[in-house]
Amino acid sequence: MNIRGEALKNISPEMRVQMQEKARLSREAKKLAAESLKTEYADDKHWRALASKYGVRLPQMLSANTEIKYIKRICKQLDIDISEYLEDCGVKTLKQLVNLNPTFTAFAEVGYMLEWYDDRSSEGWQRIDK
Repeated sequence: MNIRGEALKNISPEMRVQMQEKARLSREAKKLAAESLKTEYADDKHWRALASKYGVRLPQMLSANTEIKYIKRICKQLDIDISEYLEDCGVKTLKQLVNLNPTFTAFAEVGYMLEWYDDRSSEGWQRIDK
């Protein structure tokens, strides 16, 4: 059930309660899933600064790195060739990348990608082919 705009003002009280309960259960499920994730990173402030520098939004801290939509979104926004990034990480697919660090959040995965992008974009960076 996805209600937007004016329709949200016209829903019944019963439907509103049902939607609020569904949202509460979803938040609790995310918190439980996040208990196994690493949520503190030394580079946290640096990643936030890079996100600001490039005008992108970082994912929520409680999103697992298996939610690869965030990585794809950043690639699209910054015009990053994802295969080049994956190659530099030593993997062939996003699934392999997220499996390298199963306790990392999407926030960290995107942060590492922003670091890679910033290094690549900086003056003097050259690709060395093998």
